[in-house]
Amino acid sequence: MSELNKIPLKRSDGAEDSLASHAGKVLLIVNVASKCGLTPQYAGLKTLYKEKRAHGLEIMAFPSNDFKGQELGTDEEINSFCSLNYDVTFPLYSKIFVLGEAMHPLYAALIKDTPENHRRRPVSREARRTRRPAGAQGRRAMEF
Repeated sequence: MSELNKIPLKRSDGAEDSLASHAGKVLLIVNVASKCGLTPQYAGLKTLYKEKRAHGLEIMAFPSNDFKGQELGTDEEINSFCSLNYDVTFPLYSKIFVLGEAMHPLYAALIKDTPENHRRRPVSREARRTRRPAGAQGRRAMEF
């Protein structure tokens, strides 16, 4: 079992989870915030999820307030924002740290070799880190 599968996660509704519960799927682990210039990514992620979920894609969104205080809400407020404004159906997780000493163990493992980007991290069906997609080209280049 991959080291990534063993890391405990918590959904925004309080349910316990791990990558192991998504075995056999391609995971796109995304750092999100409700009040940043990239917030409209929720619409694109929703479309991608709708198009590729049946082919094995799982999007896992992790809110973080690490970048200029752009995610100030509680888990409940974040859920409400995503539901009301973007009708998000992919899993939302509890707000985490993706930078510094308090960095969540999942992000620490994901960026171990390539720490330059915290936004999107694809994980293969075998729960191995993969190269991150670059912008819009990366979205189109992802294969399932």
